[in-house]
Amino acid sequence: MLPLVLGVVVSLSILGFAELGYRRLEFANRAMATALETESAVNETLALVSDAETSQRGYLLTGDAAYLEPYREAVPKLETSFSRLRELVKSSGTTQMNDRTGRLDSLIGKKLNEMETTLVLLEKNGREAALQLVGTGLGKKAIIGLRPRVSNRRPSRTGPRKLPSAKGRRYRPT
Repeated sequence: MLPLVLGVVVSLSILGFAELGYRRLEFANRAMATALETESAVNETLALVSDAETSQRGYLLTGDAAYLEPYREAVPKLETSFSRLRELVKSSGTTQMNDRTGRLDSLIGKKLNEMETTLVLLEKNGREAALQLVGTGLGKKAIIGLRPRVSNRRPSRTGPRKLPSAKGRRYRPT
């Protein structure tokens, strides 16, 4: 009788540990899915800012209004994209993530404001006035401010890789 009771106790213990492990795995999977969704929202937002900036720059250089099409498409999408990011961080982020998101919002707002002001100056006062605003570096400061905010999330795996130095090596035919 004792071996039967002992077998049931061991079986229940194993079942309990298996359930605990399953719950931890499920929690980790949810956390990973949220992290990936947050990263996707950040990347989408930054891609839209980049599209708007590139489009605006092309218009400033050429004067061809066709260059503004990506700008006009990106700006309205930015609010939706950033709202999604804000909600993800609000629901599952840390205080530090909330602070970074607020700073990111401010920097993106500054960059968009600079781009819109430049376009208004171009239309009302001509190319020289617009280029003077670009020359102040306001937009560049905002973009430079965005890079550390985003690159601090995690190390890049897609950037250039440093190759080992060939210094001191000799060619040895085989």
